[in-house]
Amino acid sequence: LHCAAFLAKSGPASMPRFALQICADFENVAKVDGTAESFVYSVMLKCSNCGTETEKLQTFTAAETHGVSTGRAEAHYVAKCKFCKRESTLSIVERSPYTSGGEFATICVVDARGWEVASFDAGASGPFVVEADSSGTRFADDVDLSEGDWADYDEEGDQQVALYDIKTRCETA
Repeated sequence: LHCAAFLAKSGPASMPRFALQICADFENVAKVDGTAESFVYSVMLKCSNCGTETEKLQTFTAAETHGVSTGRAEAHYVAKCKFCKRESTLSIVERSPYTSGGEFATICVVDARGWEVASFDAGASGPFVVEADSSGTRFADDVDLSEGDWADYDEEGDQQVALYDIKTRCETA
């Protein structure tokens, strides 16, 4: 579940982009949505300067931005490396629902300045909204992906709705 650290740069303004991806087998599911402004992404980070990895999950949302100390820029996540003290940022550039049951697909792309995204934890992220395929019923409460599986019953569609074998990865984008 580690992102590749080798990136081809096209010039001084280029920033590494990381794609947070999810994969799950669907049972009567149309989509898994994590595009709400308040959705919390949980990642482990590695400092691009000194290689130090964060000790615990770091979180960010599209709803919040923070000022960068070196100028007027803002980012969705701003922090200093505990070892080298360099300030680094993550900025969300794209979000999309997951509709590719059984295949890895990107749910979020971030621009990274000074950080590499080492891993993405869907179980600690959320809240996800799951939509049933036949009835369109949306499950927004208690969608917990931390166990690797999730299931509920769609009364309107009279069927079980489930996600199995949930996996995540992070790729360079």
